[in-house]
Amino acid sequence: MRCNLLQIGSHIGNTVNDNVFNVIDSDYFAIFVEPIKEYFDSLVENYNQTYPNNNFVFINKACSNETKKIKLYKPIHKNGLPNWTNQLTSILPNHTKNHNIDTQVEEIEVEAIKVSDIINEYNISEIDLLSVDTEGHDYEIIKSIDFELIKPKKIIFEHKHMEGTNKSFGPRYFDLINYLNSKGYIVIKQEGDDTFMTLNK
Repeated sequence: MRCNLLQIGSHIGNTVNDNVFNVIDSDYFAIFVEPIKEYFDSLVENYNQTYPNNNFVFINKACSNETKKIKLYKPIHKNGLPNWTNQLTSILPNHTKNHNIDTQVEEIEVEAIKVSDIINEYNISEIDLLSVDTEGHDYEIIKSIDFELIKPKKIIFEHKHMEGTNKSFGPRYFDLINYLNSKGYIVIKQEGDDTFMTLNK
């Protein structure tokens, strides 16, 4: 089956820094993965309101390099904090603190699955776009993909926290780029917090 979009770390969908919310349509076979239940509920509602009668799948789990339970660190939003505070849930314990956000952080244990688990469950044979935005866990997720099994035509990932909070370009980033180059991908652009790559046919 062809998957038009697989987005990992979907949050609530309609945020200003979301790469896909406004550029898809209801005919897409799209899969959205979001581990935090309150954000997941908003994600489903936002997409269903904007794209009625859609063909979307929503998965309320985390994505990682292993199928297991993992710990996430979720900031508790309160009045006076920036609106983007609720986008800082991360596998990195001090991620919120390192953004200079003064609030309590809740430790949450969630189920995590691998990209291959999603591919197998939904019998996916091709992916048009893989989008990954997981506040510091993108490297592990992408490196765990079996590119002999499937090669998404395009990949977008967040590089902003690749080496730790707000640390973009370093050994892990360039290792990932070299790894993806070896699988046939080239960088199209680095824009804002994200790197855009395409399969070089």
